[in-house]
Amino acid sequence: MVPIGLLAYLSFKIKKILPNKEFYFISFLLGTFFPDIDIILSILFSTLFYNNYSIYLLQNSFSHSIIFIGIIYLFFLIIYETKKDRKILDIASGFIAGLFFHIMIDIIFSFESINVFWPLPIAGIRIWTIDLGTFLVNTLLALEFLFFRLFASLLINEIINNTNNTIYIKKISLWMKCEGYLFITFIILLLLLPQYILIIFGVFYLPSYIMSIYFIYKLRSFLN
Repeated sequence: MVPIGLLAYLSFKIKKILPNKEFYFISFLLGTFFPDIDIILSILFSTLFYNNYSIYLLQNSFSHSIIFIGIIYLFFLIIYETKKDRKILDIASGFIAGLFFHIMIDIIFSFESINVFWPLPIAGIRIWTIDLGTFLVNTLLALEFLFFRLFASLLINEIINNTNNTIYIKKISLWMKCEGYLFITFIILLLLLPQYILIIFGVFYLPSYIMSIYFIYKLRSFLN
């Protein structure tokens, strides 16, 4: 999987070429985060209902499917027909574009199969067939927290460029420090308890993901 923090970083890099519409970029950003909801559900389901813990239970499945994306867009259209608010279409366009951006990056750079036609019985797309091995896989898991830290720094820059809201700067700075500690702790536990590393990753990843979504929502006025 491509680190979600890296996808957020790339989203900021292409921000200038995206449509300059209200709520478009924040919708795009949320769209880039949404496909990793399969990891969150994998963590929850494997903890509650399965004996074998795995963050890969649902990975690259329904939330990476173009069929599922179509259902989401249909849902937005239903809301639009009810509210008749043009902003809903802009939000929908941004969110769907973010979903496709995430899936496209996953297809290009991921070493795993991406089930873009889920739930149809069609094989997923996989460009690279290289076996990364346990060491490289664990390295990529650890990098998630460094990229969350990078994403936090991008949010701080957006605040500084738009306002001088020191309250949010302090909160995000604290979160950024926590991601650094999570990275260091993850590396240590990887060496000491390698057999539990997926459980440890899940415990660390869940609050990191939630905090990202929380700050995107709280800073929505700065990110447009």
